[in-house]
Amino acid sequence: MNTRLISLTATIALVAFLFIIPASQAYAISVVYIDSTQFIGSPDNVVSYTLSITPSDDRRSGSAEFTIINSANVAPELWAGEFDFKFHEGNERGTITGLTAPAGLLGAWSPADSLSVPMILSLGNKYRNNYLSASAIGFFADSLQDQTPNAANLVPITGMPSTYVFGFDFTLPAPLRADAIPFQVIYYDLNTMGSVSYAGQLSQTLDTTHAPEPSTFVLLGLGLLVAGAFSRRIKK
Repeated sequence: MNTRLISLTATIALVAFLFIIPASQAYAISVVYIDSTQFIGSPDNVVSYTLSITPSDDRRSGSAEFTIINSANVAPELWAGEFDFKFHEGNERGTITGLTAPAGLLGAWSPADSLSVPMILSLGNKYRNNYLSASAIGFFADSLQDQTPNAANLVPITGMPSTYVFGFDFTLPAPLRADAIPFQVIYYDLNTMGSVSYAGQLSQTLDTTHAPEPSTFVLLGLGLLVAGAFSRRIKK
């Protein structure tokens, strides 16, 4: 076998190896939800929600970062007080631990569970519609449990352009969904004649982008680099 054939065979084997080898557990999944509806003051204001997940190898646990960015200060004033995600199929609930809230918010946020969710949903016996039921998990501002939400404890959606970042770990009874993850945000209007009005915004009504896992690009880049290097050797 001549040198060129050996080099070509080595190139094919190495490139194949790079594409077959499993990605390391350090890969991430990123889902972006864009609310450009009139509900939050569009077209002047647009709100983006970015969920970045680093799952475990079996996709039953992991860590996540959730970032909220609004683009304009518009009226009426709205705040977000709860975020829910349906990470997996089925009806059994997962758990959220290690929740960290943005430093700019006053008051704590807590993971939502089977007891707290109905409590914050009721707010004066007015149950909201379009709730992501069953296995959805998420987190909410603690002041909502007191029936008197504190604006300083909530995320301003129509205020001055700002960025808010939550962090958390999660454990699931089933593997993380491979498709886009259903999401819900609950908006609150605290200026309605001293009372509280609210509405759920489901991801079905938002523009959603499911970004490819970075490991896909890493493997592709490595494969092309190696193929190019060996190609130059063959030409020589």
